[in-house]
Amino acid sequence: MVKMNFTSSFHQSGALMTDKKVIDLCPICDSRKIKKLRGVFDLGKKTIPDIEYYLCENCGEKLTDTENEEKIDHYLKKQGSKKKRAA
Repeated sequence: MVKMNFTSSFHQSGALMTDKKVIDLCPICDSRKIKKLRGVFDLGKKTIPDIEYYLCENCGEKLTDTENEEKIDHYLKKQGSKKKRAA
């Protein structure tokens, strides 16, 4: 069972997101080896440039907060509208 000390949920991208401002505990493995990063956020088939996220150095789980979730949503919608215009 995963013990979570903050509200979290999965974003449509598959990344775990949280409303906590400072992420210091991985909700998957309970590790405190959390590194704050800024850069390309890899979602598998899509990548999001220049996003702040957290990476658990123990299990590799990527986490993002609700502020950056909005940036991810905006970027994905923008990319979707570009594809529709190109078709």
